[in-house]
Amino acid sequence: MVWPLKYPPSIPDTGSPAGFGFKRSFYYHPGIDLYCPEGTRVVAAETGTVVGIEAFTGPDAEPASPWWNPTEAVLIEGSSGVVGYCELITDSTLTIGDTVQEGQVLGRITPVLKRDKGNGTTMLHLELYRVGTRSHVTWHHDEDRPEELQDPIDFLKQLINE
Repeated sequence: MVWPLKYPPSIPDTGSPAGFGFKRSFYYHPGIDLYCPEGTRVVAAETGTVVGIEAFTGPDAEPASPWWNPTEAVLIEGSSGVVGYCELITDSTLTIGDTVQEGQVLGRITPVLKRDKGNGTTMLHLELYRVGTRSHVTWHHDEDRPEELQDPIDFLKQLINE
């Protein structure tokens, strides 16, 4: 397995706004934000199958978020589960059902935030799901954590130690 970005790993703490499960204004953060420069290539951490490609933020996302720039998510099912690589522009040649190899380029980071709130506007938002998941989920304040949504911290730590 490989780290999905070329830059040295920096995994935010659980209590950080970029960390998993952090309580935000309208939802709990369902992934981990890995800040990186615009245009950074995102690669598959492990070999797997493309099981979803979707609008992740912006007016076409579900739910719509017009206060953010349009970004996409690609979901890859592999041995660790379904990894969501989000807040990027996916490689236009990827289609659902494709097999991707460890290290294969999935897309490039694009600004998600229209204005910088102090941490930057570009990041890989990484989510982890149980096998069988086909789209990302929203974790609302009034709900338990969705059953298919997993904390990706151990997965990311495993990538660092490979």
